[in-house]
Amino acid sequence: MPLSKAFQILVGQGHLKPLEPRPLPNPLPATHDATQYCAYHQQTGHTTDDCFRLRHEVQDLFDNGVIPAPGPAKSIGT
Repeated sequence: MPLSKAFQILVGQGHLKPLEPRPLPNPLPATHDATQYCAYHQQTGHTTDDCFRLRHEVQDLFDNGVIPAPGPAKSIGT
């Protein structure tokens, strides 16, 4: 499941919420991509699916037993 979809589900369940937007640094880092948007940070720079902080937040929810860890991927056609 894409991280963006997991974020939508976890927000709906009340486990996560978007961060308050913060001013972008000046100058912008060379890696900043203004065409990509992160729903967790509510800012441009990277996609929700590529958000390291969100990935760690979801892992913390697994580690703390708040949400169950995903099971093995299902095979298609077998």
